[in-house]
Amino acid sequence: PVPSLSPLGPAGDKPPMLAMLIGASLRLAGAGAGAVGGAAGGTAVGNGAITTPAATGAVRWPAIVGAVVTLLALARLGRRVLGTRGGTIALLVLASLPWFADAARVAAAESPLTALGLVALAVLAGAADDPSRARTRAAFAGLLLGLAFLCKLWLVALVALPALALLGPLRDRGAVLALVGMALVPPLVHLGALAALRPDLFAHWWQVVFGFSLQARASGSGFAAYWFHGPFYYPAMLGRAFLLWAPFVLLGVIAALRTPAAPASRLTFAALAGLALLCSFRVQSGGYAFPLVPLLALVAAAGASWALQAPRWWRALAIAGVSLATLGGGVRIAQRLPERYHRPGYREIAALLAPRAAAARSRVTFVLAPEAPVFAFALDRPARCWDTPYDPWTPARFDSLASDTSLRAFVVDTRQRFYGGWPGDATLAWLETHTHEVTAEVRLPGRRALEGIRVFVRD
Repeated sequence: PVPSLSPLGPAGDKPPMLAMLIGASLRLAGAGAGAVGGAAGGTAVGNGAITTPAATGAVRWPAIVGAVVTLLALARLGRRVLGTRGGTIALLVLASLPWFADAARVAAAESPLTALGLVALAVLAGAADDPSRARTRAAFAGLLLGLAFLCKLWLVALVALPALALLGPLRDRGAVLALVGMALVPPLVHLGALAALRPDLFAHWWQVVFGFSLQARASGSGFAAYWFHGPFYYPAMLGRAFLLWAPFVLLGVIAALRTPAAPASRLTFAALAGLALLCSFRVQSGGYAFPLVPLLALVAAAGASWALQAPRWWRALAIAGVSLATLGGGVRIAQRLPERYHRPGYREIAALLAPRAAAARSRVTFVLAPEAPVFAFALDRPARCWDTPYDPWTPARFDSLASDTSLRAFVVDTRQRFYGGWPGDATLAWLETHTHEVTAEVRLPGRRALEGIRVFVRD
């Protein structure tokens, strides 16, 4: 009910939906628990976490599928609130954003949350055309929002605000109650699962939902300094993401002010309210803005649709602007997507370490490495970063290195690029003297060599 942050470890601080989606994706890829040897033909360790392209690629599939669903749902939403042309432009805007294409490759909960939220908005947008089914639509949309809550908890507000904005003008209290009531069902089912399976986790989950994920993120309490940014962090980031579409975003806001009662205008105001809400939190991260991006694409589409209704010369200028933004973004995506995305060689390193991990005791730390959760997943063994703001590399940890024989593998990021991957020159010198380096044994595709990564083992 509450996923662990380490293999078979204690309950963590993340909701369960993304872990469930990744688990289902791994099963479909033939990399589920017990797949020793694996349908994909790779090396299996422990409970079946395997280090194959099929397994590691399957981790990203929920995010990729979520991005595709978001595109389709945005097109549907755009058609319902802007007409056929507006829906097509909204799809073009989002599909031509390099920021969105890059973010879709990250295994993160924001993508499925956004997909569920956009489908909910597309469903609600049809309520005005069919008032007799407004409550049914609201109930279904609420269920989707409840599932979105289990993806990333309170970040669901970024799609819940637009949902309420679409329902408001209907003046149907029953529809609002249906939306809110059904949104509570998935969280309550999750609480029921906790009560049945792990009643001891109630207090922990309460602290995660209302403490760690809400109060602590709002105040910044307990977070490292790199999480803190100024009030213009999100506007600046989104401004860069929508650089080519910025004139149309501005026109969309102006159009909303001219016709505030229109559905597209209400969605525009809700998106801006969500942006203001994000900026008010002390803890900020670029990925948190993911649900706002399709909504801002809709704002840009509204601006473009308005411009295309202007007199001839303005219409020609709008057509040129839409064409330039679409082509420019598409070319940039075509350049970037074929490039290797965060492939420093972790999968191949894990494949080399897998036989040693299989022979090691399973519930003690096996490897020290950058971005240690990657190795914990691939090897099904506890892993630990070298040095982070929350777990610094101290003289005491250095002194324990020689005596802690559970530590069998060491991955060092000598270029200091990746989170938690650098222990210092003295530790690297110790590894060179007291362990065996196997960097040259790591086989990368295309006969590439590891770049700035060194691997050591102790037998």
